[in-house]
Amino acid sequence: MAPSTPVSGLSLPCLLARSLLPGAGAQEFQLLQPQGAVSVSAGETLTLTCSVTGLAPPGPLKWFKGSGSGRRLVYSDAGSFPRVTRAVSGSDTDFTIRISDTRSEDAGIYHCVKFKKGSSGADEEFRSGAGTTVSVSGAGAQEFRLLQPQGAVSVSAGETLTLTCSQTGLAPPGPVKWFKGSGSGRQLVYADEGSFPRLTRAVSGSDTDFTICISDTRPEDAGIYHCVKFRMVLGPDEEFRSGSGTAVSVSGECELPPAARPSPLGALATWVHKSCGLG
Repeated sequence: MAPSTPVSGLSLPCLLARSLLPGAGAQEFQLLQPQGAVSVSAGETLTLTCSVTGLAPPGPLKWFKGSGSGRRLVYSDAGSFPRVTRAVSGSDTDFTIRISDTRSEDAGIYHCVKFKKGSSGADEEFRSGAGTTVSVSGAGAQEFRLLQPQGAVSVSAGETLTLTCSQTGLAPPGPVKWFKGSGSGRQLVYADEGSFPRLTRAVSGSDTDFTICISDTRPEDAGIYHCVKFRMVLGPDEEFRSGSGTAVSVSGECELPPAARPSPLGALATWVHKSCGLG
């Protein structure tokens, strides 16, 4: 048999071998979420576009509303999502979804997220789309309201303090946070992003209920708390609406014992600082 004819300096067997090498001719993976912002009227169908190109690792693609630990799953091929359907059912490249009968609470930021199979078998996040900001207007869209109904709350030291806050109507995209105090000196008490050891959400992941619980209440927890809604703009989030405030008083731990009453003023002040966590 005649030897293989060289092509571009390589024999045919060499060309075939090179074509089988890992990565040969494989395009780099891309996750495309081109819509920066979408506006839709209440009751209409919302279309959110997402597609992939190139070599995709094994694993599902899912849609989420929001980000971080508080994000909410909107759609995946495994599960039941009554108002959400794939635009191209079964496609391996087009993951566009449609949300029917759009409602005011559908407003927010949506991310198309690709997962890959991890070494343990669990899915791991591989790539996230840039995000699409959705606003809902028109018939059926209620005016936004931030409700903080507790004017004042009294709690005993060591107990759990519950601070109530909820929102209704058309909410602009952006987080809700809790602060103690007001003005430039206010202290951030809780946000979905961050670590707040003694604080938890009463209804984790809710888009409407932002009630928080503070465990092991201490005297220094006394103060006025505000539930504040922010909206996303270019740059840092800006304050959109603030609750009316809840005045918290803490009792039970700082009552002076009889033995402390006759003490000299300096010793008494030292006792108060140590017992009340002020020093």
